[in-house]
Amino acid sequence: TGLCEPLVELCEARGAQTGRQLEDLFSAVGYLVSPLKLARPECEQMLWFAERDLPMYIGHLPSQGGTAPVTLGGIAVLTLAEQLFLFLLHKAFRPDTPWHLSSSIVTVDMRQGAPCYGRPEQQRLSFVFAELGRFYGCAVNCGSGLTDAKALSFEAGAQKATSAVTAALTCGLGTIQAGLLGLDEICSPVQLLLDNELARTLEAQFAELGLDDLDEVVAEIAEAGPGGGHLMTEYTVMNFREALWEPHLWSRQLTSAWLSTGSRTDAEQARDKALAFEHAFEPEPLISEAEERELVAIIKKAGR
Repeated sequence: TGLCEPLVELCEARGAQTGRQLEDLFSAVGYLVSPLKLARPECEQMLWFAERDLPMYIGHLPSQGGTAPVTLGGIAVLTLAEQLFLFLLHKAFRPDTPWHLSSSIVTVDMRQGAPCYGRPEQQRLSFVFAELGRFYGCAVNCGSGLTDAKALSFEAGAQKATSAVTAALTCGLGTIQAGLLGLDEICSPVQLLLDNELARTLEAQFAELGLDDLDEVVAEIAEAGPGGGHLMTEYTVMNFREALWEPHLWSRQLTSAWLSTGSRTDAEQARDKALAFEHAFEPEPLISEAEERELVAIIKKAGR
């Protein structure tokens, strides 16, 4: 709790340099000590910030088989109970707090004791909480887009893709945590580019269906006629860039052409792009020297 004041001072210093208000820069988040326990330090911090009219939010991250029961019903019931409590807690401080649900959990691997995000359990819970959201008539946030893989692999892509698609279909929003591996312990610039390709294809997959030009379509088919083709028609030339997704890394060649041009995989191409960017990148400071001195002084004072 003693760190609350210097944290606010850091944001005040930033606000003074940028002309922004403190409330636009500052937000504090703590976490429930699951299961079903709000610890004294978080209570002290919430009250400290509330006295200064600054928000602090309390989240939670139950673990299936750890701080919550191992069964689907068990984790769903405890997760819902904690979220009901947190909603009432936040509403007591801020009456306009909206009621919403979240299905973010971790699953404990019973052989290693490690938390895992890439398992299907989190996705199954998304289906449960989507139904709860319909029951309560509220928004639902489904965790997605992370992986347990520690390196570039099929595991990483599959876990991120399946969780993002499940979240999109059940809760209306699927996200990819770009570049992250090993939950969030590793950040890879190569994975960042691979995830960008995945996000682009999912964006194209879930794009609004465009079926407004049916008269033009019928005319195009009639002009080609039986036995005709559409590869070189004006209609194709005018529409293919908008109609077809354009890969940056994924394969667009038949095997013979791929072999003759170096046999580069998507990961190899992404690595080349990442290295080229790193070589050409020239960092620019985002804060002035005066602001840096002020921030360092606040940190040193808090350390003393």
